Amino acid sequence: MRLSGKVALVTGAASGIGLAIAQAFAREGARVCVADVNAGGAEAAARELRGLGIVMDVTREDQVDAGVARCARELGGIDVMVSNAGVQHIAALT
Repeated sequence: MRLSGKVALVTGAASGIGLAIAQAFAREGARVCVADVNAGGAEAAARELRGLGIVMDVTREDQVDAGVARCARELGGIDVMVSNAGVQHIAALT
């Protein structure tokens, strides 16, 4: 998969599977928008990947709209979008 010159936006990309996806895209030459609700994590991952960190809570339409617009504006469009963000609740089964 050659992604040279492409832009990828990955949500939930500050850690875990999302970060691994963003790293794979960057290795293949894509410029990556790292979107996550965790601002510090998004910025750290973006620095590692030489990409763009975006604070985005995917449950908030205004943040999704602003994040997509910023990624497109600053990196020249979006070619690939991975909707990876999710939540996890840990509780005892009753």
